[in-house]
Amino acid sequence: MSKENILKDIEYLVKTKSDIWSYEREIRIMFTNLKLDNQNKTLFNFDKSCISEIYLGNKILENDEIWIRNFCNKNLTNINLYRMFKPQNSFELIPKSID
Repeated sequence: MSKENILKDIEYLVKTKSDIWSYEREIRIMFTNLKLDNQNKTLFNFDKSCISEIYLGNKILENDEIWIRNFCNKNLTNINLYRMFKPQNSFELIPKSID
């Protein structure tokens, strides 16, 4: 499989979302050819007013959550940050505000 086909497959996966999740009103943005810093986190400029909320998945790695929280505390001070939690014996995910 060529690199171009692999990138097309990845793009398809990132852009695909089932209609069942349409209530989320999610916007997905995909950047290519970004430079990475020494911690392998992408860096780029954007209009910070475009982001009002960030939801972290319930299986996010602790180091990634810490990095995102620190980034938001320094750069996105007017947003709401949530982490998703799964109650026992349920498939439901519930957002809980985090500082």
